Amino acid sequence: MPDFLMEIRCEELPAGYLEPALRQLRRDFRALLKSSVITSGGIVADGTPRRIVLAAKNLPEQTPRRELEVQGPAEKVAFKDGKPTRAGEGFARKHGLSPDELAVRDTPKGRYCFAQVSDPGRPVIDVLGEALPRIIAGLAFPKSMRWASREETFARPIRSLLALLGTEVVEFEYAGVKSGRRACGHPFLAPKPFEVEQADFDSFSRTLEEKHVILAVEKRKRLLRELLLKHLEERHCQFSPGDEELLAEVTNMVEWPNVIEGSFYKSLLDLPADILEAAMKEHQRYFPVRNAEGKLLAHFLTAVDRPDENIETMRRGHENVLKARLADARFFFEEDLEIPFAKRVAQLKGVTYQEKLGSYYEKVQRLRNLTGALGQKLGLSTKEIVELQQAAELCKADLVTQMVGEFPSLQGTVGAEYARRSGAPEAVAAAIAQHYMPRRAGGALPQTPFGRILSLTDKFDNIAAFFSINLIPTGSADPFGLRRQASAIIRIIQDANLRLSLRESFTTAVAEMPVAESQKRIALEEILEFFKERLSSMLVDEGHRYDIVDASLAAGFDELTSLRGRLGALGAVSQKKYWEGLCEIVERTHNISRGVELEGKVDDKLLVEKEEKELASVYKKTRPRFKELVRKGEYVAASKLYHEAFAKPVHVFFDKVFVNVEDENLKKNRMLLNRQINLLYTERIADLSLIVFEGK
Repeated sequence: MPDFLMEIRCEELPAGYLEPALRQLRRDFRALLKSSVITSGGIVADGTPRRIVLAAKNLPEQTPRRELEVQGPAEKVAFKDGKPTRAGEGFARKHGLSPDELAVRDTPKGRYCFAQVSDPGRPVIDVLGEALPRIIAGLAFPKSMRWASREETFARPIRSLLALLGTEVVEFEYAGVKSGRRACGHPFLAPKPFEVEQADFDSFSRTLEEKHVILAVEKRKRLLRELLLKHLEERHCQFSPGDEELLAEVTNMVEWPNVIEGSFYKSLLDLPADILEAAMKEHQRYFPVRNAEGKLLAHFLTAVDRPDENIETMRRGHENVLKARLADARFFFEEDLEIPFAKRVAQLKGVTYQEKLGSYYEKVQRLRNLTGALGQKLGLSTKEIVELQQAAELCKADLVTQMVGEFPSLQGTVGAEYARRSGAPEAVAAAIAQHYMPRRAGGALPQTPFGRILSLTDKFDNIAAFFSINLIPTGSADPFGLRRQASAIIRIIQDANLRLSLRESFTTAVAEMPVAESQKRIALEEILEFFKERLSSMLVDEGHRYDIVDASLAAGFDELTSLRGRLGALGAVSQKKYWEGLCEIVERTHNISRGVELEGKVDDKLLVEKEEKELASVYKKTRPRFKELVRKGEYVAASKLYHEAFAKPVHVFFDKVFVNVEDENLKKNRMLLNRQINLLYTERIADLSLIVFEGK
């Protein structure tokens, strides 16, 4: 059984384009094989900045013979008055049948015609030749381009296409390039084309390596890491934080990895380390060098796509580029310091936050108000609230600095530095630095009290702002990152165990928005539902049972610390012997009045049966102790108490007392009795009627 091999050789791809394209290529090719009933011994995709390679082992030469059923037009379209229409005749003729050989069957959409056809199978090489142009065209890149006069698109112009099944060329054409068996090595170190005789991925990878191309992403990354560490160990230095992310990016910028070391003027070390690192990493993709104590040195490492020859020339070139970049950074830094940082706040009036929501100046005024409200809720002193509001007012001022204009990733970090140099207290500067945290999914959280509150405030305001003007995430579209910000709010509150009400916090945030009151009310409820969905997704992803998550959320999620405690307790209680009995009590007391509108309280005078009197008595005795346990967060003990108290009297009540009597007052009273027993648990811990038992 022959192997398959394809290489798309193109001009240099941006580093971030490669690995998503490889994942999609594997997925799409696997889908092709499945739809065509083609077996394989495994699929692999790998690549470099200049080539994307796909391979599959042991493909058959022919697709299998199959009997297929093809759905055609609706019966009423294919036949009229029992006679075939032109549509019916055309469908039958297309499949080599007469109209009376068509089958007509019921489907969820009505009665449709079907044709039984025989597929004798096709040469796999023909299937591939037809499908590969579609697969290449379907590769999604952040940006694609056209070149010459072509209509087809790709991330970069395609220079050659290699496609083999065994020893045969899979013939197709894309963007004016015909497939063949020709390939090339490194464009500068081994540019001469060579021919590939057979589809063998391992052999092809070895040949490329002989021609100065390491095809495997992971192998290039491993080699780069070893080379970087070798240079660092010679100086007794270490990797900087975040270097692993840069390593992953740089890996896909080279085909034949090598590392050179360069240096810059020691006087530039006077600049804040964050600025130096941003200049090196963001603009040049250089690795900063720190000593064993973590202090930044006047050295850098960079990956190059060449061997050691002419290393000195390359080093001088990289040093000159970095020196110019750092000189620019020093100029921006010194220019920015000429203006007192607090005076930049007024400049935010000219920076639009969002067209319908005003400027960043208006945003920081909202942040001042909201931080004051949250600070009071969390018990800060008057002095602390004043400092916190100072941080809120300054936190966006660096947006109008030259440094942030040149290095956008330094938002917050540069602001903190400028605030310190303007005499702001360290707690204020730290809050400014931390208020964008976490900067990515799963990233580090703010660790100071002011930093947490300001980060929460900024995210509360962002979500309230965009929901208030109906710019809500839909499907996979979330252009303002509101899902990520909601997840960050959840993580910050839970990490610091903050006693904050989501409803109160968002009520305050929404109230600041320049929209109609009716829209504010709608936005608030939509935000809370949005948070419920985010919580559900996050908690299930953490490994909690989906039904326990649903049950816990149904009891409320306004205070996340309470939700987390209840969820953990339910996980423990679900392993107890009384778990199913506990769920049964909640479910039975729920079901008896399901869908019934009930208002009012239980009237003791209408309790006429011994069993209902006993049940009411147990409720009155149990309620204070149960509520006290819940208040203390002792949810396991509260669950056990609830089960012990109600297991017997609830079931005795249902066995002995008829609820749906003709007397409406008695009937309502008995329902209210069960409703209050049910709500005692479901409003405070979880709605266990949502728990799913296998086989039930």
